[in-house]
Amino acid sequence: MSGIRATALCLLLAACVPPGSGPMVTSSGPLAPGEVGTACGLSRTARGVEVAAAPETGRTRWRIHDTAPGSTAPRTQYVTGFTDNCARQVTAALLLFGSPLVHETLRYDPSNRVPYSDLDRAYEQVKGRVCGVGAGVPCPAGRIDALERRTTFVTIYPTFGATTGLVILLIDGGRIVATGSG
Repeated sequence: MSGIRATALCLLLAACVPPGSGPMVTSSGPLAPGEVGTACGLSRTARGVEVAAAPETGRTRWRIHDTAPGSTAPRTQYVTGFTDNCARQVTAALLLFGSPLVHETLRYDPSNRVPYSDLDRAYEQVKGRVCGVGAGVPCPAGRIDALERRTTFVTIYPTFGATTGLVILLIDGGRIVATGSG
């Protein structure tokens, strides 16, 4: 391949946007707080130890991998289970899965006065498609299992015990459909 063709190919490939939610990560180094990168081709060893899986019942779809599971310091962690077969990399002290049922329990509590966020609105769209109900209406008991098989939340804690600066991912159908802050 000529030098010009090789250069053109490299430029074209660099212009491709990965199907994930953030930049393509080429090393396992830390990302900026709140940044989500796409890391393809990582070995199981490079991803670290699996520390959590979702959903809690039925066939597992998503997994959290921690590169230093005994630590409370911010470090590289990964979430797997996306349709592009690439992990999502974050720098965090803690990652936690959250289920649609827990989200609905908190969101629809009559005492909840927190305004709807873009993440909440995105969840309402996903829930509406899967459960066939409108905004503000919980997913019926007969459909919640279907919703939980395809949808999860990941809360990213920048430091251990943080109550601010949280990033929340809404994952549906194998891709990140919305992000929010907590």
